[in-house]
Amino acid sequence: MVNRGVPSKACGLCRTRKIKCDQSRPACSQCIRVRAECPGYRNPFDLLFRDETRKVEEKSRSAAAAGTFGSTNAQPVAIMAIPSSPAIFLASRPSKQNLLHSISPTATELVLPLFFNYFTVDDTASGHSLLSFLPPKLSTAPDDPLSAAVLAVGYSILANVTRSPDRLNLARQQYATAVRTTCTAIEKSSPPQSCEVVRVILMLALYEALSCRDSQSINLWSKHLQGAATIYQVQGVDMPNCVLGNKGAKLLLELQSQTISNCLQRKLPVPVVLSELYDSAEVYMPSDELHRLTLGKILIRLANLQAGLAQDISPDPTQAIKILIEIDRDLDKWVLDTPSTWNPKVRPCVPGGFFYTNSFHHYLGFSIATTWNRYRLAGCLLKDMILKFQDPIADPCLVSPNYCHQAKRHIKELCDEICSSVPYIVGQKSPYDATRPNVGAFEVMWPLFVCTKMSCIPEEQRSWAATQLERIGHESGVRQAIPLAALAKQQTNTSSSHLYLDPTWRDFKLIHT
Repeated sequence: MVNRGVPSKACGLCRTRKIKCDQSRPACSQCIRVRAECPGYRNPFDLLFRDETRKVEEKSRSAAAAGTFGSTNAQPVAIMAIPSSPAIFLASRPSKQNLLHSISPTATELVLPLFFNYFTVDDTASGHSLLSFLPPKLSTAPDDPLSAAVLAVGYSILANVTRSPDRLNLARQQYATAVRTTCTAIEKSSPPQSCEVVRVILMLALYEALSCRDSQSINLWSKHLQGAATIYQVQGVDMPNCVLGNKGAKLLLELQSQTISNCLQRKLPVPVVLSELYDSAEVYMPSDELHRLTLGKILIRLANLQAGLAQDISPDPTQAIKILIEIDRDLDKWVLDTPSTWNPKVRPCVPGGFFYTNSFHHYLGFSIATTWNRYRLAGCLLKDMILKFQDPIADPCLVSPNYCHQAKRHIKELCDEICSSVPYIVGQKSPYDATRPNVGAFEVMWPLFVCTKMSCIPEEQRSWAATQLERIGHESGVRQAIPLAALAKQQTNTSSSHLYLDPTWRDFKLIHT
């Protein structure tokens, strides 16, 4: 496969005439001017790579027949893509002998740039937090678990972009290597090096989300997160080296974010060790991360309350609502304490694609946008739980009809804000841009799913959110969104009591295409 560079975005007629195209929809102005039918536009991702295998083989045979292949005058050419931001590269390069026979880039040389591009997010120079805690160099040793996990994710992204079963098999092989070598590293290290192991586990969890084929992949994603918490538990909470500095802090916050999301969706309690670790980690957190840490603590309380109510056959509605209202007040206080620079700016747009209405939200940074969505997701779940308990409650003064009306309105506002955040998070500039596979699709998947389960939003909005989940699964490469979209559409007309995923959920079987 040969990189074709940046393909032209012009329509077919303008490319043939070699004139500038304004890319208007449904027809460009040049075609309208000459009264010609505009043939439309190509998908840039279909043109990203071109199969040059046959042409290369013919050139090789011709060179061999002429006696010039491998000549002493021939200079070896290496194509080694080294990402410039963040500055992460392979610790070793191919030998000169191998380069003589390497005419096109190897699969690894294609996968690594794609991997880093996938985690490049708007307005964040260092990329997504999953990149921020990676080491300066990735080892190419066959027994290095982190390198195998990175390649597993990279091959999975490439398989989704090119729809290649061969690339998917390579991803599975790297995944198996990462699991095997991680288990070996844990057995040999006593106690295990928690930071090194946890960052590998988070990569393995991401692989499950990207290459999801059935419900078992979602269950494995959940188990990976539980395993990461267990590593911290074995190590103990008295380990400042794990959270000292920016990398350790972002590693902890990323695990926090994914674990809380998993627990909220499955009505599971958050592992105690994470709560204890956050308390001891606070003194090591950079100032800009403390506000996110505060939100995480509130969400842990909500997740644990939800898990406790799920296990109680006859929960006390009055007591449950009192605790929920207390958590709701803490969320309101968190919003009031949020820096004004975090507030999104409303920008006009044309509805279509990931753009739900004629405006969308633009944020100061990617992590700020995802943090806001964590708050919105929690707000929807909390208000929905209060509305669920308000019917049989004995004390009508605790939750008045006016409060219920305001709760429904607030849920609608939170869902609107989630939908307005989607274009920025997935990196789409306009409805006509091709969908670019990036980590934003993974971040916005669960908030969108929660929107589809809120009974107080319009049916049109619920259907739009389910459709975006399908797009995320098929176009953005996060295949975990496909069964979520099917579940959202299957339960469109049901109550929010079906909002949560059963830990043993096995309703869907996906085929990789």
